[in-house]
Order: sequence, then C-alpha cells, then structure tokens
Amino acid sequence: MQTQKDEIKERIIAVARQEFIANGVKNTSMQRIASLSGIAVGNIYHYFKSKDHLFRCVIHPLLKAFETYRQNANQSSYATLDTFRYDSYLESMKELVTSLVVPYRNELKLLLNEAANTSLHHTIDKMIEQQSIDGMNYIKRMKQQYPCINDQISPHFLRVLCNLWKEVIKEIVMHDNLTPKEQENLILDYVKFDVGGWKYMLNIQDTLNLESED
Repeated sequence: MQTQKDEIKERIIAVARQEFIANGVKNTSMQRIASLSGIAVGNIYHYFKSKDHLFRCVIHPLLKAFETYRQNANQSSYATLDTFRYDSYLESMKELVTSLVVPYRNELKLLLNEAANTSLHHTIDKMIEQQSIDGMNYIKRMKQQYPCINDQISPHFLRVLCNLWKEVIKEIVMHDNLTPKEQENLILDYVKFDVGGWKYMLNIQDTLNLESED
C-alpha cells in the first residue's frame, strides 16, 4: 500500500515538473496536474498541501544537489592554494556545470523565472548569501594555513563576486542555444578573471611561490 502511495506521489511530481516547465507555475492548475496524473483533484491534496508544496518538491532535487556541492567545496582539504591554479579552478567549474547545471537546467530555470509569489521566491538570494558566508569562512581557513596572505576582503564585495558567479551560471542555463564551444569559452573567461583577481587580492602571487598555469 505504501509503495503504491509513493509511486502515485512520484508520478504527480513528474507530471507537475513537466507542466511547470511547459506552462509556468502560475498557469498550471492542480486540477490539470491531477487529471494528467490519473487521480481525482481532491485526492491530490492527500499528497501535497498546495501547489506551492508541490513546486517545492519539484525543486528539491536541485536544492539537494546544491547542498552536496557546497559540502564538497567546504571540506577542510579544499583550503589549498591549488584552488587558485588555473587548471584546478577550471576543473571545479566544469564539475559544477556537469553535476548541477546540466542535470538540473530546467529546475534552475523554474527557480530563476517561476519562483515569484512562491515560498521559494528568495531561494536564489539565500544561496548567494550562503555562498558569500562560505567564502568568508574559506578565507579565514586559508589565513590560518597561509598567514602571509591578505584576508582583508570586504564581505560586501564578496557578495558581488558571488552574484557574478550566479550570472555565469544563469547565462549557461537560460541560453539553450549556446554551443559547447561557447559554453566552454564563457567558463574559461570567468575562470581567468576570477583566478587572476583572487590571486591579486589575497596577495598570493607576491607572497607565495605559486606557479601560474595560465
């Protein structure tokens, strides 16, 4: 019995995802989702309290994947100067695109374009804020490991950088017509810009023997 309920719930989520992608959250009714799922509209509320609740369930895999990405990035082993090597940073960005952007492109589009007037309205802002907090904590860990680096970085500027990171991801997500080469060039340009800027701001190139791979 529980297995059947779980199957129905997953079917509803799958149908809702397709409808949200095709028509938008606002223009998708619970009645249509129920009909396409093969259940009575009254029964859908036994599984989901509201359309907002259902929307959250559709987006949940993306948020879970983002949290996994954050946890991996915040491992203690991550506090290394290798992060500021061009090839290392490039590989980490490619991994981000492969593990988060590609499999969850549609969910990211929904979060960027369809979250207004839902409980997920400020989710992107919260993700950016969390990224900036992670960044400040990372700089503190780096300072402990490499005392000679400069750690006097404005948290406000760090939020600006995190928003730039978001815009790079958004550019990839929102432009389906980007060729693989154009996507690669965008990532390459961002990595060059970011690595060069961070090495200068943290004073790595002047205080530590870190060979550039540019």
